Parts: sequence; C-alpha cells; structure tokens
Amino acid sequence: MQEVTTSSPFRRRPPPRLRTKTGCFKCRERRKKCDESRPICSACSRNGFACIWPSTKSPSSQPNHKIPDTRADPSPDPSSPTPSSLECIWDDWGVNTLQAPKARTLFDYFRSALQPLMFRSHVHPIYLTSDWFVHGALQHSSLMHALLAVSAVHLSCLYPAYRLTGIEYYSQAVSATREQLEKKLLKGTEDWLIMVLVLAYLVEIWFFDDIPSIKKHLEAASHLLHSRQLSFKKQDLIPDPSFERLIAESILCNTSAISMLMHESCDVSSDVVSKHLELFPGEKSMESPLLGVSPELYFLVVEVSRLCFQESVEMEEAKGLESRFFEWREGSMGDIDSEENELDTNFMLGVRLYVLSIELLLARLLGNREQSEILDLVAEAAGVIGEMGSYIECALNMDYYTWPLLIIGAAGKGQESCETVVRERMENIKKKSGCGGVKLVSSLLERVWDFDAIEPEEDGLGILLRIGREEIAQL
Repeated sequence: MQEVTTSSPFRRRPPPRLRTKTGCFKCRERRKKCDESRPICSACSRNGFACIWPSTKSPSSQPNHKIPDTRADPSPDPSSPTPSSLECIWDDWGVNTLQAPKARTLFDYFRSALQPLMFRSHVHPIYLTSDWFVHGALQHSSLMHALLAVSAVHLSCLYPAYRLTGIEYYSQAVSATREQLEKKLLKGTEDWLIMVLVLAYLVEIWFFDDIPSIKKHLEAASHLLHSRQLSFKKQDLIPDPSFERLIAESILCNTSAISMLMHESCDVSSDVVSKHLELFPGEKSMESPLLGVSPELYFLVVEVSRLCFQESVEMEEAKGLESRFFEWREGSMGDIDSEENELDTNFMLGVRLYVLSIELLLARLLGNREQSEILDLVAEAAGVIGEMGSYIECALNMDYYTWPLLIIGAAGKGQESCETVVRERMENIKKKSGCGGVKLVSSLLERVWDFDAIEPEEDGLGILLRIGREEIAQL
C-alpha cells in the first residue's frame, strides 16, 4: 500500500519578521523599522500616525503622555526636574488631529515653510533646529489647532479657501484652552500654553486685526511669564534658556509693534519681560531670535508711544526717556556701525528706522527741535526706506515694520517724496505677506495724509495722535 503524504508541494511563506522590538507600537503593528526618535518617530511623523510608546521603568521610556521635555540644557543636573516633566495635566493628543489629510498638509506647511520665517535670518542655529512648537503641538491638541490656524491664515493670502479653515482651527484652539482654564485644570506654567498665546497673536494680527484681543493675549502672556519665573525659582527647575528667551522677546517685539495702535495702556509688565531676558541672556546678537539688538530699544518704543497718548505730557518723564534713548544710542549704535558687526546690513536698516522714529516722537513730546531738523530726520528716514528695497526681515512677523513706518509716514505728511517711498514700502510688504497689521497701518496713513489739520502748525503726527485709530478708521 502506497504511503500517503500530507506534505504540500508548496512551502508556506513564514510570517513576516517583526523588524523592531524596541520601537513604537505603530511601527511594531506595521512591522516597520522604527528609528525610535521620541516623542514622535520619523515614520509616524511622516505618515501622520499617533506615535505611542511602551511603558517601562526607565525614565527615558515613559508613556507617550509623560515624556519629559528634552529641550533643556544638554548637561543639566539629573536630579533637577525640567518644567515639562512636572506637567501632569495633558489634553488630547495633538497628533490625533493629523489623521485628517488637510491637517497634515497644514502641519507640513508650517514645518517646511513657516517655521524658518519665525526668526531673523542671521539667528543662532538652535532656533532653527529646536522644533519647540512642532513637538508641543504633537502632544497638545490646543497648540496643534493654533499651529494649523497660523498655517491656514498664511495660505489664505494666496488661497482664500483656507480662510474658513483657519477660523475653525483657531476657534477650536481658543475654546479648548479657555475651557481648561475655566475648569482650573492648568497651572499656568505649561510650555504649550504660552506657545498658544504666541501663535494666537500671529492669527489675530494677520487675520482679524482685532487690537483689543491682541492686547489681551499679550497681557496674558506677560502674566504667564511671571508665573514661570516664580515656578523656576520655587521648584528649582532647569528651563531651556533659548526657548525662554524666544517667548520673552516675542512678547516685547509684538507689544512694541502695535504700541501706536493701542490707545489704552497695555498691562504688559516691562519689569517681568526685562527680568526674563536678564535670566536668559543672549550675549551675542545672533542669540537674539527676534530683536537682534538690545531690548532697551523696544522698551523705549513702548514707553514713548504710551507717553504720546497721554492728554498731558509729564516733561520730566519725557526727558528721562530722552536720556535713556541717548544712552542706548551711544552704547549700541557704535557697535552696530562697526565693521565687526555680525548682523545683516539690511536688518540694521530696520533698526535705524526705529531709532529715527523714536527721535521724531521725542522731538514732538519735548518741542526741542527746529522744524528744519524734523524735516531732516524725515528725509533721512525716507532714504533708509529706499535703501531697503524689497528686503523683508523675519517674514512671518511683518508687523515688525508697522511702528516705524506709521511714525515716519505720519511725520512726512505733505512731503511727496516721503509719502511715496512709505506707500511703496507698505504695498511691497502687503503683497508679500497679506498681514492684517500692515494693512491697518497702510489704511491709517492714507487717512492721515488726506486729513486736514485743524490748526496751521499741526503736522501729521499731531493728526494721528489727535484723531486716534478708531475715529480715523470710521471716516
């Protein structure tokens, strides 16, 4: 009897070999090699998957929602906790939002196109390689929605269909953050929370031109900055100095940019911001992500603007600001003009516009300049604007130019050459950015130039300060 064999003539293919034993769960499930980059591996980041890690006893392999922040100094004391490692309240995963194709498109756009534009062109490489906003967004849905809103707002300048998308994501970010604050689920020192406020400013100034809301966001960011200072000291935390400086500079830069558009005093504490910058100094100009020069220049912008809107000017205070300005100019402009200066020449032209604008406002406050001197300052400023050509520094923060251009344009009322060069410059920035703040200033200047003075000696700055933003905008 012939023996019957049960073996198949075809060899069964063995099951696929698991290519990773220590990678994330998603790579294990897909049987793909994981590069084990935390908190989001490259494969999950590229494909928009939720990157979940196994829980172990090792401090470096905590579950995904408890991963400590690695942005701190590379050689901190291991026994000292980092701010993010102490955060115990987390919202829904931001990475889950990326399951939607449109969200992934906006996320990739932020990483590839917008993030490099958030800083000055000659900034320290750490600001270009430390993906604070990206990493935070992947862990917190509120920050992710704010990040996606910024991308949609920027794209809406060229593709209007993104406008509604931007509004939707921004509304989700604001409502979710407000809900957590109202329920008192937050400590107020979370990294992602202050990053939401930074992005909220960009959305507001680009999209809605809502100065009162912008003012509230800046004030809230200032209060959070103070809370962070107290937390660092109380809990002996080791924060990332580059990140902390970025946040402080962002608050100061944004406050100064709209200081002539806020007729009510903004409750942004100069002392708090100044202290933060002192705690996390940038010894070289390239270590300054946004300001590029000594913060004192931008503090002067805020203080001089505030004084201009007071009904009665305190001459002693104005003289004090003038002394501070001269001291800063003597101590800083020499270094700026030196051949060893590492800053971009075009960027320094923007700084000169700030310097000339402060001089124009101080001259008006103190009344200590002849009219011929005022005209010379305006002519010099117009020449600087002409030298800049089509150059734009820090493209995502186009409102950097709004303050000096508003001052110079108003002071140059009636001088055709100045009005022309300022108008051309504003149009150039509007075409490249679509920034709401730039559009607002451009509109204000046109109205100032067309508005008749009540008295023969009233100049453009007088008209701007007398009428005010709200009344001009309604004409």
